[in-house]
Amino acid sequence: MISNHQNKNTLLQVIEKNKNDLESLMNMFMKGLFPPTLLYPEYTRAYEEAKSWSKKHLSQQQIKIYLTKYGSRYSEDATQYALNKLNVDWKEQALLKAKSNQEFHYSKEKLVEQLINIDKFTQEEADYAIEQGHFDWKEEAVKQAESSSNGGNISKERLLKILVEYRKFTQEEAEYAIEQGHFDWKEEAVKQAESSSNGGNISKERLLKILVEYRKFTQEEAEYAIEHAKK
Repeated sequence: MISNHQNKNTLLQVIEKNKNDLESLMNMFMKGLFPPTLLYPEYTRAYEEAKSWSKKHLSQQQIKIYLTKYGSRYSEDATQYALNKLNVDWKEQALLKAKSNQEFHYSKEKLVEQLINIDKFTQEEADYAIEQGHFDWKEEAVKQAESSSNGGNISKERLLKILVEYRKFTQEEAEYAIEQGHFDWKEEAVKQAESSSNGGNISKERLLKILVEYRKFTQEEAEYAIEHAKK
């Protein structure tokens, strides 16, 4: 193995002896006698930056985008050199990113979508992350339900719709979340009634209609809310 110090000395000797023979020098380079970083400092800088990005669990494609399109805008060759030298297991990288993403309590479908469309991992890498992550999707649904209901004023039916249609949990996972979450639907209805009453300038019939038809509370919850809401 030729050390960098030996490489540098050899390179200087070759340049001195072959000042007018660039072809000879390039032939030696093409044969791999000199690492490209000795001739092109850009390669070293690209690698150091790539290494920094990789610590944030970014995909190969995402790192490539950052290196070529932002900041220093490294050449394709320098970028590829940097990615190759990283020697990263991109499937494991996807797994680490998936675990990091779960602070947002994604469903399985949304997490795959995030990994592929946003984080730019391949389908194979994303599938590996999902399989090896051993996520409990029902518990993720519970956490997402509690997060989505923050601020209150949400009915059981509307929360179920959010979980299934927008957060992409399965019906079974969403129903589990509704059952296991800490929700008081009558109190949620009270908060909604107080919010919708417009300072009391609304009839009981109109408020009841809002709660049942638009906010999707049950008749019982809506009547409780009207009775207990602050006037």
